[in-house]
Amino acid sequence: VAVTDAEVAEAMRYAFSALKLVVEPGGALRFPAARAFGSLDVQGPEAQLSRSILEAALEGGTSLSVDDAQRDRRFADQPSVLGLQLHSVLVVPLLSGGRPFGVLYLDNATRAQAFSPEARHSAEEFARAAGPLLERSIQAERATTRRGEKLARLRQEDRKSTRLNSSH
Repeated sequence: VAVTDAEVAEAMRYAFSALKLVVEPGGALRFPAARAFGSLDVQGPEAQLSRSILEAALEGGTSLSVDDAQRDRRFADQPSVLGLQLHSVLVVPLLSGGRPFGVLYLDNATRAQAFSPEARHSAEEFARAAGPLLERSIQAERATTRRGEKLARLRQEDRKSTRLNSSH
């Protein structure tokens, strides 16, 4: 079943202010996709999420729904929660081969309890469908990068070899 982020957004009908796909290969945050709804700026998506909530979701390996981060004792004192004025946060793992490699991160800074059970289910279905596709895309990107690096090395070696041959 192919599900687009537009379909997820429609299903949640403005229940969230931002949708971000977060991938952590080797611990480095990457944002292959970020979409804002309303006036939220996604120029620096890594600065617009709660790492403590993100890490809690990745450690748990299951979906994490926070009804009001500012009142949740686990997260209320976190600088990101306070600075971003986060209320509702929904984090759904992206799985490949049964292991999490990233997350679908949704938040709403304007209201608590923004994510209904139906919205959570829709996000989980989206993540189930998108996870393997995104993982294959990441693998293809890595392979392309490795090929490009190898080609650059071969060209450099060829130039050195050509210079050595022309000097003899």
